[in-house]
Formats: sequence, C-alpha cells, structure tokens
Amino acid sequence: MGLAMSLDRKAQPYGEFMTRRAARILPGYYLVMIPYTLWCVARGTAFLSTLVWNSGLVSYWINCKGKFNWYVTGIMIFYALTPWCFRRLKQSRHREILVGGGVALGLLVCQILMRDGYWNHLDIMYRFPIFFVGLLLGLYIRQGRKVGWKDGLFWGVSLALGGVYLLA
Repeated sequence: MGLAMSLDRKAQPYGEFMTRRAARILPGYYLVMIPYTLWCVARGTAFLSTLVWNSGLVSYWINCKGKFNWYVTGIMIFYALTPWCFRRLKQSRHREILVGGGVALGLLVCQILMRDGYWNHLDIMYRFPIFFVGLLLGLYIRQGRKVGWKDGLFWGVSLALGGVYLLA
C-alpha cells in the first residue's frame, strides 16, 4: 500500500525506483548475511557457493544448503513488480477485477506449490494476494475515493470467497 502511494505521489523511472530501495535494504542485508554465511561455511553447514547464492538473492529459489533469508529476496521481488503492476492498475477501468484476478491467481499458484511439495516457497507466494489488495487500497487512499455500495459488495464477496478458500 505504501509503495502504491509513493508511486502515485511521485512518478519515478524504474531504475531510480529500484536503486533507492536496493540502497536502503541491501547494505544491511549484506552486513549480516556475509559473516553469517561464512560462519556456516566454516562450521560445515553450508558450501562456499552458498555465499554466491545468498548474495544474488536466489538461494531461496534454489533451496541451497545454508540459505540465509527469504524475506529480502521476497521484498526485492515485490519492489521489482510494483511499478509495472501499479501502472497497469492505475490505467485500468476495472481495477477490482484485476486485483481479484491477481488474488485468485496467487492463491492458485500456492495450491499448486503445496500439492507438489514446494512448501518452502509459500513464504513469498502467499504474500502475492495481499500485495495486489495493498496496491488497490493505496490507490484508493491517494485518490480520496469514497466507498460506495459497489465497493461494499466487492469487499463482502471477497471476504466470503476468502472464507470459502480457508475452509477448503
């Protein structure tokens, strides 16, 4: 939601947007990750190649021995997708349908990953539905949108479908 509000307030070229976020997050990540990974290598609980995978933010996806963290990998993915998704959402006349489709697609991917045994990827994947909802809500707030009966219907149906999903 905050990213949507930031992009709506100030248009930024994609490279500038990513550079600002990487400059804020990656120094702290590397400050902690490098000594930790080297310590794991010294203990024999990780390979030296793990340092490369952790540094490139791909250890989460390849599930290597001694992977460091899923959160920074995940947040950088969401940062990379936000400008594109937000631009499409802002231009659309059917925002709620796009968000509903994104939520449904995200939940479908999670179900496939669970059934195929890729439990280790659900940390990030289950955040996609709320990512899309957050973009929509951020846009609503920036535009000062008033909530009408159609909005109430949309959110009510969404809540009911979410309940059905949890029960299933």
